[in-house]
Amino acid sequence: MKKNINRTLITLLLLCTLLVQPSCGFIKWNNDGTAVSDTSAADTSAQDSISDTVPSDSAADTSAVTEPVDPSKDARGRLASLPERDLSSSALIIAVVDANTVCPNFESTDAVIIARSDVRRAVEEKYNAIILQNVTDAASMLTAAKEAYNSDMYYADLISIPQSQLGAFHAEGILANMNSLPFTDYTAEYYDQSINGSARLGGIQFAVSGAANLNPDYLSCIYFNRTLADQCGLEDVYTLVKEGKWTWDKLGELALTAKSANSSVTGLGAFAQTAALVDLAASSQDIVYVSGTESSAPIVDFLGNAQAERAKKAVDTMYRLLFTDGTYSKTAGNDTRALFSSGTLLFTADTLDYMTQISSGSVEWGILPMPKQDEAQNSYISPLSADAPIFCALANTPSYETSGLLLEALNAAAHDYIADVYMNDRIDYHLRDTQSVYMLEYIIDGAASDFAHMFASGIKGLENASYKAIQNAVTTRSTLDQLYRNNKNAANRALLAAVQKYE
Repeated sequence: MKKNINRTLITLLLLCTLLVQPSCGFIKWNNDGTAVSDTSAADTSAQDSISDTVPSDSAADTSAVTEPVDPSKDARGRLASLPERDLSSSALIIAVVDANTVCPNFESTDAVIIARSDVRRAVEEKYNAIILQNVTDAASMLTAAKEAYNSDMYYADLISIPQSQLGAFHAEGILANMNSLPFTDYTAEYYDQSINGSARLGGIQFAVSGAANLNPDYLSCIYFNRTLADQCGLEDVYTLVKEGKWTWDKLGELALTAKSANSSVTGLGAFAQTAALVDLAASSQDIVYVSGTESSAPIVDFLGNAQAERAKKAVDTMYRLLFTDGTYSKTAGNDTRALFSSGTLLFTADTLDYMTQISSGSVEWGILPMPKQDEAQNSYISPLSADAPIFCALANTPSYETSGLLLEALNAAAHDYIADVYMNDRIDYHLRDTQSVYMLEYIIDGAASDFAHMFASGIKGLENASYKAIQNAVTTRSTLDQLYRNNKNAANRALLAAVQKYE
């Protein structure tokens, strides 16, 4: 009974919040291909929830009328193939920290947010339900979720937390095994297998990532000043990427060449602080800190296996780039962005979200994936930022069936649809050159996270034994081997205890 009463109260409060906001209509598209939200009365008996048309990349042909490309067509088909249920206008609650990414329910002129809202409405229509956002911050969500769990009361059907907070939620013992949600198939194309593998501990899937929560704006990449690159006579970096030769060593080499050609050039900068840049660089060099996460207690052993040489090379490379070569700007945040906008910074590490801020600036820029460690590395890796959202469920969720239906439907309906709208928007309004379009594909395809970054917030000593060891080896010149030995045993004991908590 407590669960029902509490759920009703939460639903009423969130419904009141929703009703005072402007209504959201279905997507329509202007003749020029831009999206608008239609708030006029709609004939719902004849109109799909997901929009019927989207902008076409091709130039307008005035001699004939052609049907525009529809990126939601396959999404509609996937949604229609899922099990049918009538939830009798029930309110389904998703607690989120990012209102723009997961099921937005507000008016927006942003085409990507409109598409995400459209997906939400399509799922609502399929199941005769109302999806409500409970927008909060991670700390408040954890407190409220823990209180609800301990009181055996309803909190939300799904929660969407920052990936870096998975460990903190796990440590409280309140998370459900996502494999217990019926109607879900995490091998489906609309889930990200590599990210999901990093959210598994002791054989239990504690979080999942899919098309409905993956926001490319959280991905890391390299911006470069195309004008400076040309003026300094640098080889074509786009070709380097395509040939698999875009490495951190090559970036350093180009930065030094540019500095020699023009003493006012700064070779490398980053929005992140120096230690955080080292962390991003190590992730992009495919350093795997923890192994054995599938069915047993994982261990930190990256200096005890084939990863050892990669980790040591990452330390040496980043120390040279940041402290020896003399081309690195030690600024961070908006100071680095201002330096890039001034036209004197050649390369800067930032997130894809930055392009929306500089698309109308004077600098002729391009984007590149984060460099590899060497040409032998299989692919370019785009680390997700700590705030990137992932899906979880609470262990006392009253209806796992509803949670599973909701999770599967949102990701099935979002697959390719959101990505296509995102790509079209960035191509039409933000990217400066054609080659950057291909680079954007490399960056999005390389989306990645790892176990250590997801779980360190709740497993004592894990960060010090893994990515912090790399950071400190570069920034303090402590010996990586010593940092590793000092912390790995404590981290491995904590990892074993973390597995046993859910046994």
